[in-house]
Amino acid sequence: MRKQRSVVMLGLVTMLAWLLMACGNVHEPSEGEHKLGNPSEPVMVEFVTAADSLEPNKDVKLQVKVTQGGNAVSDADEVIFEIWKEGNKEGAEKIPAHHEGDGIYSIAYRFPESGNYEVIAHVTARGMHTMPQQTFHVGGVTKENGQQADEHQADDQKQMEQGHHQHGSGDLSIDFKKPDGIRANQEVKLTARLQKAKQPLTGAEVTFEYWRNGEKKHTYLETTEVEPGTYQAKVAFEKPGSFQVKIHVKKGELHEHQESTIHVH
Repeated sequence: MRKQRSVVMLGLVTMLAWLLMACGNVHEPSEGEHKLGNPSEPVMVEFVTAADSLEPNKDVKLQVKVTQGGNAVSDADEVIFEIWKEGNKEGAEKIPAHHEGDGIYSIAYRFPESGNYEVIAHVTARGMHTMPQQTFHVGGVTKENGQQADEHQADDQKQMEQGHHQHGSGDLSIDFKKPDGIRANQEVKLTARLQKAKQPLTGAEVTFEYWRNGEKKHTYLETTEVEPGTYQAKVAFEKPGSFQVKIHVKKGELHEHQESTIHVH
């Protein structure tokens, strides 16, 4: 009988030891792991450098801030700036950026002459790839371009309609399909269908530009031609509100745009 009690006691002691070891191995997230945020949230990229008041042949620092869930991303796999003067994409330069800290990635650059320059930040981080685009005005073109942009926006505003929006210049038709029930931080697809002379317009350079009403920050998205004449880009709007979406279409001598309003809940 005494032997049986000893066996039982030994079994209880062994179980207690295993429980203590399991409790000791419970993993507490480190500060660094807390900062990673939810891996399902999109990686956001924002240009920090002002897009105007730049002078040719003077050094400037081009910067973007990379975040996820509101936290700085300091471990991006790759950040590359692609730069070209408007109308000369074939001559684009690609320059790797370095991390300054706090999610800021930058390069030093000197614009060779006055004009409009397109800059894309190619960012690969945490299994995601995003490539916002911004136009930089260099030299004496800032005010003129700003006035022209305001005039275009005023013209387009008069032509906006509810639901999908069709806009044409001559025989060009742009059909923008608005996603339904958009929510902040939820990835959606923006889609534009283009036709010229009633045929799909293929091989065009199509960019979505968007900004929240009342804010100065503009973000540019390059599209993918998912089928002939249909162009698409993915986006996750950071917060609720009304956003303007401008579709830029370029192909050869063709340069057209259309603007619409979408609402994010």
